[in-house]
Amino acid sequence: MDINRAASQIIDIGIALNAERDLDRLMEKILFEAIDLCSADGGTFYRTEGDQLNFEILRTKSLDIHQGGSSDEPVSLPPIPLFTEEGHPRTENIVTFAANTKQTVK
Repeated sequence: MDINRAASQIIDIGIALNAERDLDRLMEKILFEAIDLCSADGGTFYRTEGDQLNFEILRTKSLDIHQGGSSDEPVSLPPIPLFTEEGHPRTENIVTFAANTKQTVK
């Protein structure tokens, strides 16, 4: 990616942080800019509620999926439990591993 384009996107996000008062729109803008900045196919925002992660915004470009956020289409995926039925932290997938260990996964 061109460094000037990346810097411009980061500046746009900074401006949005100061200007946007709607948290959902702000989070969506950050997600979409991060997807572009990383040349990723998609990304997801989750919200922790109790012992589960709820999908808030889901975007996958190659599958033309945009749910939650400003899409007017609710996320169709169920919440992800953070713990097993026995009460142990779930670490078998990236999102529960990251949420339970508070670590970034590269």
